[in-house]
Amino acid sequence: MKKYLGMSLSIGIVAGIWFFVANSLGLQPWPAYIGWSVFFWEGADFDGVKRSFPCIVLGAVLGVITFYCIGLLGDIPGPGVTLLLASLMVMCLAFTMTIAQTSSLFRVASATFIGASHYFGLRGYLPAMEGFLNAAFVTSVGLILGMISVKLGAVFESKIGE
Repeated sequence: MKKYLGMSLSIGIVAGIWFFVANSLGLQPWPAYIGWSVFFWEGADFDGVKRSFPCIVLGAVLGVITFYCIGLLGDIPGPGVTLLLASLMVMCLAFTMTIAQTSSLFRVASATFIGASHYFGLRGYLPAMEGFLNAAFVTSVGLILGMISVKLGAVFESKIGE
């Protein structure tokens, strides 16, 4: 238990502070928590942040484009035609997010999917630009929260070890 106590305290404190700050600013706190998990998944260091950040933003951008294109469909006459075309657009989105990992700048496909997913999840109740900013910015805040929690956790660990 002692091994995880410092990091657990750090994460608990930072998560609670973020929840308060995000809600005070009218932001949804949950995208940052998912971005935070990306930070740990990618190695819990600054290199992971550098790998993940562009992918989160790319995902949000591609989400905006896809949502806009689906909106252009309107109601095309014919049974299921609109749904079929929207499905093809989502297929193109998923392909693009996955093939993007062949570029050294966008090699964390899971972070790209998270950026797009957050855009779609937030878009249900936020205007387009606000949804984009929340998906790209708030998710990326999680990367920063991860760095803070690691540094603070190390401080707690050193104090616990004494």
